[in-house]
Amino acid sequence: MRVDEKAPAQARVMHLFLTGRGFTTRELTRLADVSDPRKVIQVLRDKGVHISDQWEQNREKIRYKRYYITPEDIEFAKQWKILRRKLRY
Repeated sequence: MRVDEKAPAQARVMHLFLTGRGFTTRELTRLADVSDPRKVIQVLRDKGVHISDQWEQNREKIRYKRYYITPEDIEFAKQWKILRRKLRY
């Protein structure tokens, strides 16, 4: 499910979030080809995108965060994507 590598990092990460799935930073690094997905998430949040997160734990008791956009906020995010195109973010 890799995204267009020529698109800006924010657009690549948003494209993944709009699928409705949740992603770890490791998954976002691999799928969106960004070196610091947490910074991209911070920038998107600063622009008004509602990105939620929750702590998870694997079998080895290692904790990590999963980031996602709730179904209620996906429509908002889609509108943000349209606005971004108009404003040329």
